[in-house]
Amino acid sequence: MHITVNQSTYELIKDDFVFAGRGEMEVKGFGKMNLYFLEEEIRQSF
Repeated sequence: MHITVNQSTYELIKDDFVFAGRGEMEVKGFGKMNLYFLEEEIRQSF
């Protein structure tokens, strides 16, 4: 199972997670959007 996020969500959380680009896709009711699969959380060690 994958979580799909749009460009604006990707921009907000891109520093905390690893993503795989899905490319530009047609989204019903929104038109063409750049989409990304959320792959995993980036583990930060202090």
